[in-house]
Amino acid sequence: METDVFEPQGWKHIEDSQFNFIFSDGFHSGDAVWTEFQRWTELNIFNKTEFIIWYDDIDSGNIQDYFCKIAVEMQDRYGLTDDNVLIFKVNGWMGKNEFQHTNAIITNKSLRKLFPFLFVE
Repeated sequence: METDVFEPQGWKHIEDSQFNFIFSDGFHSGDAVWTEFQRWTELNIFNKTEFIIWYDDIDSGNIQDYFCKIAVEMQDRYGLTDDNVLIFKVNGWMGKNEFQHTNAIITNKSLRKLFPFLFVE
């Protein structure tokens, strides 16, 4: 799906759809990330059984601040813990030839089981 994150009408066609994977790689601003999250919750699109929300490039502007705000709200809403939230670095589209980008995940699944390679001890 694509739409202007700030245009409410663009979101109506997914109302009450149930998504288990959401990848956010849009406008690269905290306001856009927060507005996007508000639309998702207003439209009730999270699959309650299992969901993963993946945010790309949260080191731009104030996105990480908004991500943390969203993570707290999701923890309260769905009974998640800190074990359901992860901030990590990944290579950009040019692999090792580009600087690493900060990504983040919120899920109601076990991150250690989904992505064991991120938890090298």
